[in-house]
Amino acid sequence: YYGAANGLVYYKITRDVSDWNPTYPGTLLQATDDGYRLKGAPSCIWSPAGGKNGTLIATGKLLAEEKSGVQPKIYISFDYGKTWDTIENFLPYDPTNDTLKTNRIGHRPSFFVGSDPSVIYMMNNTDDPETGMQRMQFARIRIYD
Repeated sequence: YYGAANGLVYYKITRDVSDWNPTYPGTLLQATDDGYRLKGAPSCIWSPAGGKNGTLIATGKLLAEEKSGVQPKIYISFDYGKTWDTIENFLPYDPTNDTLKTNRIGHRPSFFVGSDPSVIYMMNNTDDPETGMQRMQFARIRIYD
């Protein structure tokens, strides 16, 4: 869930969609270690790696705290969202990297689980300041050993 009023990212987990309450935003996605919260353009996937529950993997465009020099991370949960750890986001949104003035550079990365479920593949677009054109970046990230 993307909170339109404040842009914060919330999540809900259910076994039965008939229990889904559209007026309840869910639980705020917040890192257990540093308390940072995601804001804007959320994405979430699940991997069977990481133990009996597998792993939830989430990203967002910004940190709600907007601290200078602190980039949003990739949030991972091994317990269905009860706690969230963070790992480095190798392809974060960078508002200064927008020479084409599209405001979509790195806005929402695409990511998926490959044949090895402990690895995610991530793609994001960025401006190439030398050519003024956009290019795709790619990262392979191990989320679980």
